[in-house]
Amino acid sequence: MRKLLLSLVLIPAMGCAIEPQKIVDALGADTVYSARVDYSVTLPQSSDEIRYTVDLQSVGAGDWLIEWRQTDHDQTGWTAQTGGDYYNFRGRRLQEIHAGWDKQQLPRAQFSELLPEHIAEQVREIITSTERFDFTLNESANQLTLRALRKAGDITDAEITWIFDLQTLRPLKYSAEYNPGQISEHQVFATYQPLEQSVKSISEEKLKERFPDAFTNYRQSNFAIEQMRGEPLPAFSIQLASGEGRLTRERGENFREPTLLVLMESESALAGELVEAVRQAVDESPRGAEIIWACMERNPRSASELLGQLRPGETALIGAKRLAADCGAAALPVILICRPDGTVNDIAIGLNKDTRTDVIQMIMKL
Repeated sequence: MRKLLLSLVLIPAMGCAIEPQKIVDALGADTVYSARVDYSVTLPQSSDEIRYTVDLQSVGAGDWLIEWRQTDHDQTGWTAQTGGDYYNFRGRRLQEIHAGWDKQQLPRAQFSELLPEHIAEQVREIITSTERFDFTLNESANQLTLRALRKAGDITDAEITWIFDLQTLRPLKYSAEYNPGQISEHQVFATYQPLEQSVKSISEEKLKERFPDAFTNYRQSNFAIEQMRGEPLPAFSIQLASGEGRLTRERGENFREPTLLVLMESESALAGELVEAVRQAVDESPRGAEIIWACMERNPRSASELLGQLRPGETALIGAKRLAADCGAAALPVILICRPDGTVNDIAIGLNKDTRTDVIQMIMKL
């Protein structure tokens, strides 16, 4: 009886002046967009709603940023997509997928279905897949309501409602009941509110400015550090481990001779082995090279105990996390072999039994 009544309700409405395809076209073209969404999920086995505040900002087709906060818990995260690159930060982990580097396809991000360009895909499926959906379109006051039933064989497995502003066709509300009457039944509600656009463009550099902690402490991909070959070292000003001032360099500033920038954790169990391998490589190389030991920790004692008396041509820095982030180092240690003109010629990531010989060969290639 429930299915029969729903089918009767979903006879196409008479007198609706807007063709369904117009909704798809308007949403698909709405690629510069911002909104705050109150989003909730209700589960039948729980008396509490799971509630989120979701900020949507899109600056062009396929370029968007989603920031979310679980309302009743101290949980936040964000997802961004730009130029085919994908970033997802949640649970103290920054996942990255880069076009041309990673083979995997970009996943559908949580809450991305709330963006107008993705709503357009949903509406297009509803109005064209007549074997799977029954739908109605109704105008009322200043709103346009799309109601749809999604069918799985003889069973209705979802009841979906979208409400749009009648003039702009921007989304106002969304609700859905999935698997009605089943043990997996759940309901979703979303209400859109205005949000002033604060993001004018999206790139990795802009994301690093907005979320420095994620890129400094929780990055897991080595994509960015691999792209440093041929690039000038970033500018930096970092405290000397001796406490006698800072080492400051401008982007593109020359070195006196080839230089190894060693990004490392001085308190790591393998730090001593790393220092020995790098020093042996410089000693055995037929070409001279200087070394900058860039320690992540701000503790001068750990750097001093690790390095001992610095040798001629060596400089020790502490508190170099920002430099590691600017270089894109996701995992340490990393050795950047730099030309005298300040550009990166080669990179050694990690520590292994071949580090000494690898570094010697990299110096000889300069």
